[in-house]
Order: sequence, then C-alpha cells, then structure tokens
Amino acid sequence: MIELKEHNRKPYEALRKKLKNTERCAYISATGTGKSYVGGKLIEDEGYKALILVPSLEIASSWRELLPAVQVETYQGLHKADLTGVDLLICDEMHHLGADIWGENFHSLIDGFEGRILGMTATPVRFLDKGRNMVEELFDNNQVIGVELPEAIEKGILPSFDYITALYNLPSYMPGAEYRNATTEKLYAKLDAMGNSYSLQNIMRKHMKPGPHKVVVFVGKIAEVSDIMRIVRDAYPDAGHFAAHSDMTDVDRRLAIESFKSAEDTVFLYTVDLLNEGVHIPQVDTVVMFRKTISPTIYLQQLGRALSTEMKEQRIQIFDFVANHDNIKTCLGAGGSVVEWIRDGIGNEERQIVVKDYAMQEWELVTKLRQRVFSLWANPEERASFYAVMRQLYPTKDGLAKVQEMYPDLDRHYIAAIANMLGLRMEGQTKHLTQDVKAFILANPEMKSDAVLKEFPDCTLSQIRSFRNKNGLYDNRVVWKPEWDRLILAHPEMSCKQMQRELFPEIGESVIRKRRKELGWTAPSREEWPKDKAERFCSLFMEGGTRWVQQDAVFAGMSSYEVERHAAKYKLRRGGRQVNFNWSKEESDILAEELKKPRADRTPYEEIAKKMPRHTPLAIKRRMKRMSDKMSNIVDDNS
Repeated sequence: MIELKEHNRKPYEALRKKLKNTERCAYISATGTGKSYVGGKLIEDEGYKALILVPSLEIASSWRELLPAVQVETYQGLHKADLTGVDLLICDEMHHLGADIWGENFHSLIDGFEGRILGMTATPVRFLDKGRNMVEELFDNNQVIGVELPEAIEKGILPSFDYITALYNLPSYMPGAEYRNATTEKLYAKLDAMGNSYSLQNIMRKHMKPGPHKVVVFVGKIAEVSDIMRIVRDAYPDAGHFAAHSDMTDVDRRLAIESFKSAEDTVFLYTVDLLNEGVHIPQVDTVVMFRKTISPTIYLQQLGRALSTEMKEQRIQIFDFVANHDNIKTCLGAGGSVVEWIRDGIGNEERQIVVKDYAMQEWELVTKLRQRVFSLWANPEERASFYAVMRQLYPTKDGLAKVQEMYPDLDRHYIAAIANMLGLRMEGQTKHLTQDVKAFILANPEMKSDAVLKEFPDCTLSQIRSFRNKNGLYDNRVVWKPEWDRLILAHPEMSCKQMQRELFPEIGESVIRKRRKELGWTAPSREEWPKDKAERFCSLFMEGGTRWVQQDAVFAGMSSYEVERHAAKYKLRRGGRQVNFNWSKEESDILAEELKKPRADRTPYEEIAKKMPRHTPLAIKRRMKRMSDKMSNIVDDNS
C-alpha cells in the first residue's frame, strides 16, 4: 500500500476532489517531490483500471516497480495502446504530448474515450515551442499544483544546493587578435591565468567536499563523452567512471547504471539524455553540466537528478560548466535566470542557494578584451584595405573562403558579419526578400509559406516562413471560417478523426475537437440493446469471454474490439466476474449496518459478497472504508 509523504497529502486530496468534477486534470509538482506516488495512490484508493503513458523505458520500469499490476506503455507505442476497460489514463511527463507525432497519436487514442485523463509533469510549458502551455491545450486549464521547486527547497522537502558555474572552454582566439598593445597583452595574460585558475579540475577539487560522492555528468553529444570523461578522470583518477547512453546495448547500459548505484566510493556516471527526466537514482549528491541548453524544461530536469527527498538533509553541489543558468532567461514567468527564480522564492536564509559564479568574471574579461581588440582593428587605413578586399573577393564563388585565406586569423562569423554590413552576397547566395515579396505576403495572409514559394521560386521556404512568423502569420494557425461550424453541426455522428480526414484535411484534429466542444457538441449516446440481448451478452461473456460471444449467432458479426467495448460498458471482466460501481440503497444500508458493529463482530467481506453477487470482496472493503471515512468527517464537523 502506498503511503504519501506529508507534503503530498493535501495536493492529493485536492486532486481526488478535482477528478470527481472533471474528466481531465493536470498535476504539476517539482521534480523529485513524488508525483508518481500521488498517481499510484489515486489508482489504489479509487480502484481505477489505469493505463499509464510514459516517454521512456526507464520511466516505465519505475512505474512497473511501483504498480506491478498496472499497464504501462511508452508514447512511442501509442498506436498500439488499447483503452478497452480503462477508466483512468495517466500521462507522465505530459509536456511531451506537444510533439507532432506523439500528440497526433494521443488525440487518435482518446477520441471517444469516456474515462478520466490525468497529466503529470514538473514543466507544463514548452518554452522552445512558442511557449505552448499543455495544461491549457490538453486539460482545459484544469490543474492541481503540488509543490513548486522554491517552496520544496525552503520547506526542506528537497535539498538546498551550492551552484558553481565556470567555463571549461574559454575562447582562445578572437577576430583581430594580431593587433595588440600593452593593454591587450595584460588582458590576454589575465585570461590565461584565469583559465588555469578556474579550470574544471581546480573548480571541482575546491568545491567538492571530502568523502564518497555519486556524480551524474550530462554531456552534450555522445561523441563528446570520452573527452569529458578523460578531463574529469584527470582530476579524480581513483574514482569510478561509467557511461550510459543510447549507443550502448541495453545490457551494457544497465550494467553501468547498476555499477554506479552499488558503488561505495566516489563514482561518476556520464550520460547525454537517458537520465534527463523521471528516472530516480538514489544517493546522487552532485550534478555536472556539460550539455548546453536554452530549454528551461531540460535544465530543470537535469537539475532534478540530485533533488530528491532522501537527500533533503544534505547540501548538494551543481557544477555548471556551460553557463546554462545564464543561457536561460525565462522560467515560469521569471524575468531573470532559473537560479534567480529559485532564489527569489526562498525566504529562509539557512535554506538559500549559494551561488559561486566564476563564469561571470570570465565573460566580463572576454568582453572587455574583445572591445579593446575591435577598437584597434578600427584603424582607418587597415579597415579601408580590408573592406576593399571584401568587395573584390566576397561576391565571387566561395568568397568567404578566399577572404579567410588572406586573413587566416579572422573568424568566419566575423567575416560574414562584415559582409552583411557592407551588403555583400557570395555568388549563388540567396538574397533577402524583396519589398515586392514582403508586400505580397502581407496582402495575402491566408496563403501558407509553401504556396508563396510557388509564386516566388527564387526565395527559400525558410525566408518566407521566417518573415511570416515575424508578422504573426503562422502556417499552423487556423483562421476559422463560419461555414466550417455548419459542417461540424451537420455531422454529429462523425468522430474528430473522421472529420479531419474527410472534411478538414488541412486542420489539426485537436483544433476540430476544441471547436466542436465550443459549439456545445456532446458525444452521441450509443444504441442501447434490448434487455434480453444485453443479458444474453453478459451471460456469454462471463461464461467464456470474447470467443463465446463471437460464436453465438446473435453476436457473430462483432469484432473482438466491439466485444471488449461492450464488456467494459457493462462492467464485465473475464473469468465470470462482474464489476458494478453503482451501489443500490439496499446494499448501502447493509454495509451501514455492518459498520455499526464492533470491528471484531463484523461479517467477513467474502460472506457479504455472497449477498451482493454484483460486487467483489475488495470492492465491498473499499466501499465500507469510504463510508466509514465519510461518517468520521460528519462527526468531526458536528463536534
């Protein structure tokens, strides 16, 4: 039986209440606070037959360990998922449903589904996907907030941490570096000294406390894993070093993770994205970031690998060697970095995050040096000579490479920036959109990018789409037409999927579903069978399941899916057991009489079930518990 921790009990009760009044709801709570336990407890207490959807096999394993009897599928396998008999669909890490293919498969799956849908995530907003909020798109803005990250740290639910940031790869060269004077020499010398002093090895040795540590290292690409491992191994030659990524076999990957878990001394685990979200490895007390990202979702998920309730008494370490905290300037409405958002939400000084920002000092020096070097490069005679070469060579084929041959110390990006400033284009390089093209796009906002491209084949699709996006003309944004409403209302019998395929091939299924709901459409009730036919079906199914039903002449034409759907409708289960969640007054009165007796004198649940053949002993037990809790609440309210 799942026991919730104190911080999850109040949100859990709010979630139970919410799901009694709505069919869709999202549960938002910080990484590491126990969202899966809340979902598992809901399944236990309410007796739901649930299907759990997850984005990865690693997360699926965690759910199966928590709830062995519950069906778990990945989003990749949505096309083969079956909702027959399911009355609760849980979408873990539900922000992934904003992806095109997974989202399309999900909408196809739930078309006609009459059960409840629960989404769970720590990050509902897809920041790099036009800021789409999946709670608004998929859950009708119904949500229950568990514990946000700053609150969890302040209240001691999750550990606080030291955040150390530095740059492991300082720029070794910048345009115009050959132009030096006494000032730039001092700045270069200071940059070299800072690079040595703030090296990865020195920073980690300085801030990692003595004693064994479990360290998860996030790397940007699989090809970089060996290089990063070598750099870190130089600082910690006696520690264990393991890699776990998608290029490895399942056996090797599991072996690496198990070795990491069981290690008693300091050990490092290098990964790219396998452990980004939803996977809990006990006793991780340090995270090292070499994976650069501007996504708050990925950033918070990586941060969360060391944020777990079991480590709440410790202060963990986060090493950010790619300045991710500064790359991300927006998080859940905060104006600064993610770290600033977390710090602003913590009022308890003892729990406050400690930030040691070496990267800021390094970037300030680099910026100062660049400004000084560029001012030297601004020598009028040298600049005029360089511009003359640019005008002569750059407009030719492979002009950028030719200029770089003459100025090998200049960066390609710097040369391209100067060419753009001078209005130069290499031979064969596409020109910017002309004013005529721009005027045409603005005059025809309903034309999508590919249609505009047919009118102006000399342009590129990316140029057209970029200009349309800047002017709020998104290809995937539908301008709804009044006649479409009449089409929807004229075909109430069609599913959203059928409408999308036959009536609105250019419109997404989710858009149709939303509009149909706005028009007040409700699912048509399916044809009811006569009583004798329904009883015949129930009798056959309880005796022999789907095959017996299909062998009967009355139901010979039914597919297996139709049989299972009707079995779910009549709340039948194979093996001859019928489940009915509706309790008659007489049945409730019998249970109420039992509750009046001392516990030792009550009739066993199995004996009560004989008087109520529609209900199982477990269902009776749960019903009596709910009735007992309700009676206790009434007594408390009146006392």
